[in-house]
Amino acid sequence: METAARWDEIQSKIWDCEACRTHPRVAIKIRQRTLPPKMSVSLLLVGLGPPHEDDVSVRKVAKSATNDPSDNLRGFVEETLAQRWGDLVGKGLFLIHAVKCAIVPNADGSQNPPLRVVDCCNPVGFAPEFQSLRPPRVVTLGDMARRAVLRTPGVIVPRRVNLTTKLGVLQELWPEGIPCELRDEPFILHPARFPRTALTKTAAASVIRKAAQLAALTERSDGMRASGVPRYTGAGSSPERRRAMDANVKKTVLRMIPYGLYVLTAKGKDDAVAAGTVNWVTQASFAPPLVVVGVKADSHAHPLIKESEAFALNVLGKDQGPLAFTFFKPAVRDGQTISGEPFRWGVTGAPVLERAPAAIECRLVDSIERGDHSIFVGEVVEVALAKQPEGRADDATLCLKDLGPNIFYGG
Repeated sequence: METAARWDEIQSKIWDCEACRTHPRVAIKIRQRTLPPKMSVSLLLVGLGPPHEDDVSVRKVAKSATNDPSDNLRGFVEETLAQRWGDLVGKGLFLIHAVKCAIVPNADGSQNPPLRVVDCCNPVGFAPEFQSLRPPRVVTLGDMARRAVLRTPGVIVPRRVNLTTKLGVLQELWPEGIPCELRDEPFILHPARFPRTALTKTAAASVIRKAAQLAALTERSDGMRASGVPRYTGAGSSPERRRAMDANVKKTVLRMIPYGLYVLTAKGKDDAVAAGTVNWVTQASFAPPLVVVGVKADSHAHPLIKESEAFALNVLGKDQGPLAFTFFKPAVRDGQTISGEPFRWGVTGAPVLERAPAAIECRLVDSIERGDHSIFVGEVVEVALAKQPEGRADDATLCLKDLGPNIFYGG
């Protein structure tokens, strides 16, 4: 998270905002003023808005899950996760609302904020809070909460995710959560219904429990953390200490892992092709020869690799920086070229770039689909080498750092 001073500045702007003063359903005298989190946020809940109260004549801080033990949403979360609110907060749970003023109930008693109010509140309240928190995992409770996240500047989502995509479609496509980015920081979005009726409470509870397990706020019944790693209870290993990891330090440390650059290619039905620059690649076994590659879950290559059960890694040479940038963009096939690069069909059916100094063709033998990238394990079935490199073989490979001091993919 950014500094406490920045958070206080955001809360002051929320308190002073008059943008929705004339809207008949906005109770402008009842508004959120949230204290900053005491630790890094591991799971963010996004509600709709603070609860409405009658007969409020002077501006006051709204009662909400964050400050009111009797709040309905707070009680629902405690019951769902079978833990006290304070204990959950101590593990990295945090809550903010899509809109910052209470919403006057409609004839049905609903306090769902109007669309225009959500969009009006976003640049002043929600977006600055969300950008400051930088949570790795987010549960949105209701369509307007999801809208607030998607309307935040800097948020990037998969192509099939938009403001009108049905909730059921999203949950079917991404049962483990939707891989997204906020200003180059990855996060997982878990959209849910708002827990108002018995039916929606059951549905929302299922999503919250799943997200809490993946965020390591709760443990599975088999004593394993969500990652599948047994819980360690040795000295100095309390969950609170582990979950207080500094997000910026984490990013820096993970970026210390060095990477080569490769163009990943695959072929689907009707000779459809995918090609994109990747760097999360390593050898994983001598016998049989295995390599693994991390592939973004919403990339064009992902379904083609699963469909064809094959892929190729085209090694880029030291002088092929421009080619790496070419395949950072969506690839277009034109005859026997992909984004202007000539190719041939490999033995696996995957395209092999003619100008690549080396290529590795693989048969897919296993995959792990978690988070925003999947791990594809390939058995090497064919290789190509244009010419014998001088000196160390790996000295001939283009590295991520060769593209410049500000180019990263990791962290």
